[in-house]
Amino acid sequence: MHEILKGYVSVSVAAVLIMAVLMLFAPLYRERFSKRWQYYIWLVVVIRLLIPWNPANGLVGRLFLAVQEQMEPVSERITGQNNTEQPAIKNSSVYKAMPQDKSLQNGVVSSEIKMEHNSDSSGAKIENNGISSCLKMLPQITEYLWMIWLFGVFFLFMRRIMLRQCFVSCLKAGCAPVEDIRRLEIFGKVIAKSGLTKTAGLYTNDTITSPLLIGCFRPTVVLTKAELSDADFYYTVLHEWTHYRRGDLIYKWLVQFTICLHWFNPCVYLLEREVSRMCELSCDEAVTKDLGAAGKRAYGDMLLRAVASAGGFQRIPASITLHRGKKLMKERLGALMKERKNTKGTAVISALAALLLTAGAVAAGAYRMPAAAQEVRQDAEILRYKKDTSQKALMQEYKEWGITRKNGAYYYKGRRIRIFMDVRADASFVTFHFDKTGKIDVKLNRAKDLSVTGVSGMTKQETEEILEDYGDAVNEVKDEKSNDTKPKLAVSRLQKEELVQQVREAVKDCKDGTWYVITHQGIQYLYYYGMPGKYAFQPSIGQKKTVIKLADLGGTGERYVLLAVRGNQPLTVTYRGETVRYQTVEV
Repeated sequence: MHEILKGYVSVSVAAVLIMAVLMLFAPLYRERFSKRWQYYIWLVVVIRLLIPWNPANGLVGRLFLAVQEQMEPVSERITGQNNTEQPAIKNSSVYKAMPQDKSLQNGVVSSEIKMEHNSDSSGAKIENNGISSCLKMLPQITEYLWMIWLFGVFFLFMRRIMLRQCFVSCLKAGCAPVEDIRRLEIFGKVIAKSGLTKTAGLYTNDTITSPLLIGCFRPTVVLTKAELSDADFYYTVLHEWTHYRRGDLIYKWLVQFTICLHWFNPCVYLLEREVSRMCELSCDEAVTKDLGAAGKRAYGDMLLRAVASAGGFQRIPASITLHRGKKLMKERLGALMKERKNTKGTAVISALAALLLTAGAVAAGAYRMPAAAQEVRQDAEILRYKKDTSQKALMQEYKEWGITRKNGAYYYKGRRIRIFMDVRADASFVTFHFDKTGKIDVKLNRAKDLSVTGVSGMTKQETEEILEDYGDAVNEVKDEKSNDTKPKLAVSRLQKEELVQQVREAVKDCKDGTWYVITHQGIQYLYYYGMPGKYAFQPSIGQKKTVIKLADLGGTGERYVLLAVRGNQPLTVTYRGETVRYQTVEV
């Protein structure tokens, strides 16, 4: 699944938790906190929904990582992400040292290994039935979920814009400018009192049944054709201009965009309803804040007359009208009649509540791609290797430098290559290939930005080291007391399912991003979760110690390293040219 979609799904879950808290505690703050606070507090939810980022994986982020970790082994087995050839381990509890296959003996980097189970192994094989077929299709389906989501976002947002434009066009067609000097003077005083120097339009329209405000940047107040007294006109334009002064139209469009981004979450429509409701209540509070009892009564009478004259006005996305329905009007009139004292204590408590809710939004968190996976993704973007075109792009790049591939073999200017190394600046491989029938050894070098710097031949010393290091993962030495040869050490790649129970339990307790060596019955298990994509390992077996070099081979998503090293020799592990520190666990 696309990482951006994962982020938005995670913040959608986090926002639902925040909304649940707000709704749960609403009876406690509804009559105590100002309507303005209750209106703008929903911005915390909106911002959480809009920004799929967090400093660290919070509650929801950790939940997503846990689910991903549980699904990963199944996904790898189904999709064959770790499928290349490697000797089978015949018994999960006792590993017998076996010679590597011919490809490895001749220097092939073990990039992805498929381990086979014995028929008497405890791990059950996935049956080739209808269920497994569906599971095989699941990774491909999830790859395209982000396209479905993005199409929904684009379609819904464009639909809202088109509805808005059609409504505004029809509205303007029936508008007539207000020419009454007295009314224009009242409107000018309202604008001047707000402290804004904005030029605004004032029109009437006989097709609407409620006064409304349109235009985020070119504000226009549109009134009905109904005759209004000077008092009703004053309170009507004051109400609409208060909406503009506070930026309510921008707030509403922000909510509309949020709904489009999270169209799959039904709770966002509850968010829209609550924001619209509190928008009117907080605007009434702002208009009547400095009015006495008589002024509030006159403002309430204006709202009642608006209800009486209202008809079937169609609701348009991100629109602001004076009348929003009888149920809301009843709540607005009730709020006008209630006196609420603004005290310092209430202000402090409301500020603390806002801070706590904001902290809760951060703590709820969002899915955050691990740093290792981000590095590989950036690496892939530089090379422009996408999943479906990576091999094609790579072959095209090789062709520009005279390297071609035919029937699984590489050629340089027509000559068959024995050892081919595509090497990054950090000494890790993009490609490593060995062909015992080849005639020449070729190395393609890359700079730090992964651009190719040139093609060169390999020295005799380099080829000898490669053949020595990769030629045998089993180092056979003669026993001093016998003429027989016996295997001394073997390094093999495993899957978690092939581990014995004790080692498997130890692996479950291992932390992500930390290297471990788990020893059990004479075998050292090298384990690390957080490897970005595919990887290769190079064992170098000496008389006194064993060195295992690990290198990235590209790809996306996190995977684990799990190698079985037979023997108790001191183990040195290097990754990206640096020696790693690991924790030793005995089971």
